[in-house]
Amino acid sequence: MTGDELEIVENYDSEYEASLAHAKLEAYGVSAKLLESRRTARHGAELPARTIVAVRCEDAAAAREILAGDHSAALADTPEGRLPPSPDELCKFCGAEELARVRGDVTVEALRWMFRMRKHWRCRRCGRDQ
Repeated sequence: MTGDELEIVENYDSEYEASLAHAKLEAYGVSAKLLESRRTARHGAELPARTIVAVRCEDAAAAREILAGDHSAALADTPEGRLPPSPDELCKFCGAEELARVRGDVTVEALRWMFRMRKHWRCRRCGRDQ
Protein backbone atom coordinates (compact mmCIF):
# COMPACT_ATOMS: atom_id res chain seq x y z
CA MET A 1 0.00 0.00 0.00
CA THR A 2 2.94 2.32 -0.29
CA GLY A 3 2.43 5.31 -2.54
CA ASP A 4 -1.40 5.09 -2.42
CA GLU A 5 -3.55 7.71 -0.78
CA LEU A 6 -5.01 6.42 2.47
CA GLU A 7 -8.38 7.27 3.93
CA ILE A 8 -9.30 6.71 7.56
CA VAL A 9 -12.34 4.46 7.81
CA GLU A 10 -12.49 3.97 11.58
CA ASN A 11 -10.57 4.69 14.76
CA TYR A 12 -10.54 2.74 18.01
CA ASP A 13 -9.55 3.32 21.62
CA SER A 14 -8.30 -0.24 21.85
CA GLU A 15 -5.54 -1.72 19.72
CA TYR A 16 -7.28 -5.09 20.06
CA GLU A 17 -10.52 -3.79 18.47
CA ALA A 18 -8.53 -2.18 15.69
CA SER A 19 -6.67 -5.41 14.96
CA LEU A 20 -10.02 -7.26 14.77
CA ALA A 21 -11.28 -4.69 12.26
CA HIS A 22 -8.03 -5.01 10.32
CA ALA A 23 -8.35 -8.80 10.20
CA LYS A 24 -11.99 -8.52 9.10
CA LEU A 25 -11.08 -6.21 6.22
CA GLU A 26 -8.18 -8.44 5.16
CA ALA A 27 -10.50 -11.48 5.23
CA TYR A 28 -12.82 -9.69 2.80
CA GLY A 29 -9.90 -8.82 0.51
CA VAL A 30 -9.53 -5.16 1.46
CA SER A 31 -5.93 -4.19 2.19
CA ALA A 32 -5.79 -2.12 5.38
CA LYS A 33 -3.20 -0.44 7.59
CA LEU A 34 -3.18 0.17 11.33
CA LEU A 35 -1.88 3.59 12.35
CA GLU A 36 -1.41 4.89 15.85
CA SER A 37 -1.94 8.48 16.87
CA ARG A 38 -1.22 10.04 20.22
CA ARG A 39 -3.88 12.16 21.79
CA THR A 40 -2.83 15.53 23.00
CA ALA A 41 -1.77 15.85 26.61
CA ARG A 42 -4.13 17.69 28.92
CA HIS A 43 -3.30 18.97 32.37
CA GLY A 44 0.08 17.26 32.28
CA ALA A 45 -1.25 13.75 31.59
CA GLU A 46 -0.90 12.06 28.24
CA LEU A 47 -4.12 10.43 27.12
CA PRO A 48 -3.99 6.91 25.64
CA ALA A 49 -3.29 6.43 21.97
CA ARG A 50 -6.00 5.74 19.43
CA THR A 51 -5.49 3.16 16.73
CA ILE A 52 -6.66 4.13 13.26
CA VAL A 53 -7.69 1.79 10.46
CA ALA A 54 -6.90 3.23 7.03
CA VAL A 55 -7.47 1.84 3.54
CA ARG A 56 -6.88 3.04 -0.02
CA CYS A 57 -9.34 5.75 -1.07
CA GLU A 58 -10.97 3.52 -3.69
CA ASP A 59 -11.63 0.82 -1.02
CA ALA A 60 -12.99 3.18 1.64
CA ALA A 61 -16.71 2.77 0.87
CA ALA A 62 -16.44 -1.03 0.79
CA ALA A 63 -14.40 -1.03 4.01
CA ARG A 64 -16.98 1.08 5.85
CA GLU A 65 -19.74 -1.24 4.66
CA ILE A 66 -17.80 -4.32 5.82
CA LEU A 67 -17.06 -2.84 9.24
CA ALA A 68 -20.63 -1.61 9.74
CA GLY A 69 -22.30 -4.85 8.66
CA ASP A 70 -23.39 -7.71 10.89
CA HIS A 71 -21.87 -10.85 9.41
CA SER A 72 -22.82 -13.27 12.19
CA ALA A 73 -25.49 -15.02 10.08
CA ALA A 74 -22.92 -15.88 7.41
CA LEU A 75 -20.55 -17.22 10.05
CA ALA A 76 -23.19 -19.43 11.70
CA ASP A 77 -22.93 -21.97 8.88
CA THR A 78 -19.17 -22.41 9.25
CA PRO A 79 -17.93 -25.53 11.03
CA GLU A 80 -16.26 -23.30 13.64
CA GLY A 81 -19.69 -21.86 14.48
CA ARG A 82 -20.81 -25.20 15.91
CA LEU A 83 -18.02 -26.55 18.05
CA PRO A 84 -18.45 -29.98 19.62
CA PRO A 85 -19.16 -30.00 23.35
CA SER A 86 -16.25 -30.33 25.73
CA PRO A 87 -15.95 -33.60 27.68
CA ASP A 88 -17.32 -32.01 30.87
CA GLU A 89 -20.52 -31.07 28.99
CA LEU A 90 -21.30 -34.72 28.22
CA CYS A 91 -22.91 -37.36 30.43
CA LYS A 92 -20.19 -39.58 31.88
CA PHE A 93 -22.41 -42.64 31.55
CA CYS A 94 -24.25 -42.41 28.21
CA GLY A 95 -22.38 -39.58 26.42
CA ALA A 96 -25.50 -37.44 25.87
CA GLU A 97 -25.33 -33.65 25.62
CA GLU A 98 -28.54 -33.33 27.62
CA LEU A 99 -27.29 -32.32 31.07
CA ALA A 100 -29.53 -30.21 33.28
CA ARG A 101 -28.55 -28.48 36.50
CA VAL A 102 -30.29 -29.89 39.54
CA ARG A 103 -31.15 -27.22 42.04
CA GLY A 104 -31.81 -27.99 45.66
CA ASP A 105 -33.66 -25.84 48.12
CA VAL A 106 -32.14 -22.55 49.25
CA THR A 107 -30.28 -24.14 52.18
CA VAL A 108 -28.61 -26.77 49.99
CA GLU A 109 -27.60 -24.19 47.40
CA ALA A 110 -26.21 -21.91 50.12
CA LEU A 111 -24.13 -24.78 51.50
CA ARG A 112 -22.84 -25.60 48.01
CA TRP A 113 -21.83 -21.99 47.57
CA MET A 114 -20.22 -21.69 51.05
CA PHE A 115 -18.13 -24.82 50.68
CA ARG A 116 -17.45 -24.22 46.98
CA MET A 117 -18.92 -27.55 46.06
CA ARG A 118 -19.34 -28.24 42.39
CA LYS A 119 -22.75 -27.90 40.82
CA HIS A 120 -25.05 -30.90 40.65
CA TRP A 121 -26.02 -32.07 37.15
CA ARG A 122 -28.41 -34.78 35.93
CA CYS A 123 -28.58 -36.36 32.48
CA ARG A 124 -32.01 -35.99 30.89
CA ARG A 125 -31.52 -39.11 28.78
CA CYS A 126 -30.34 -41.71 31.34
CA GLY A 127 -31.37 -39.90 34.55
CA ARG A 128 -28.02 -40.39 36.31
CA ASP A 129 -26.46 -37.71 38.49
CA GLN A 130 -23.08 -36.29 37.57
